[in-house]
Amino acid sequence: AYAVAPLADSGFVAVAETRSFGAGGSDGWVLRLDRRGDTLWTRTAGGNGTDVLWDVVVAEDGGFACAGELASKPWLVKYDPAGEQVWCKGYTVPNFGRLQSVHRDPGSGFVLAGSRYNGANYMFGLVIGTDSAGNVTGVASYDPFGGILQSQGAAGSFGFTGEWAGVTGLQY
Repeated sequence: AYAVAPLADSGFVAVAETRSFGAGGSDGWVLRLDRRGDTLWTRTAGGNGTDVLWDVVVAEDGGFACAGELASKPWLVKYDPAGEQVWCKGYTVPNFGRLQSVHRDPGSGFVLAGSRYNGANYMFGLVIGTDSAGNVTGVASYDPFGGILQSQGAAGSFGFTGEWAGVTGLQY
C-alpha cells in the first residue's frame, strides 16, 4: 500500500495500484480493512492507461478521498463510508508531474500537493485546493527557489514541507 488512513471504527482504508485486475494498465486500488487487517472490500478506479492512487484522507462525512494520477493528470476520488464512489475529478495542470498527498481542509474541502515540470525537467511544487465536492478553489505553483509562479483563488492556509532545491515549509 502507498498510504493508509485510520477510520473511526478502528479499521483502515488503504490505497495502492494493481495490475492484476481493473480496467487495464494499472488502476488505483482502494482496500477497506478491519482492525485486524482483514479485507472487508476492495475497489478499483481508473481507465485503460496507467492510473494510481498515492494518498488517502478521511473526509468530514466519514467517507474518504483518494488522490493520485489518472492518465497523467491529477485525480481525486471521493468514496462514501461504504466504499461507493461519490465523485471522481481530474484536473488539468500543464506539465504535470505527480500528485503525492491529499489533506482535509476542515469545513471547506481538500488540499492536494504534488509537483509539475517547467518544460525543462525542473520540478515545481504544486498545490490544488478544492471544495468538498472536489471543485477547484485555488491552484498555486512554486518554483525550485520558492517564488510563486502562478496562483489562482484561495483555499485557506496550509504549510507544506518537501524538497524543491532545498526550499521547505511552503505555505498556501
